[in-house]
Amino acid sequence: MNVAPGWIAVAVLLVIALGCALAERARRRRRDLDRIGMINWMSLQLLALMAALLVAAFTWVKG
Repeated sequence: MNVAPGWIAVAVLLVIALGCALAERARRRRRDLDRIGMINWMSLQLLALMAALLVAAFTWVKG
């Protein structure tokens, strides 16, 4: 089974986006509201999704 490296990169980026979504959910459900987070998970998730779409488009066009 021969998979293009672009599709592997898309899968990795989607896993990163899923991890960011779970981290954002945990941050929103925290008990101690005074513990603020240092990482903006929503922006990181959006960046990973946009990168995944871009890589998928280039991989699709390239064939």
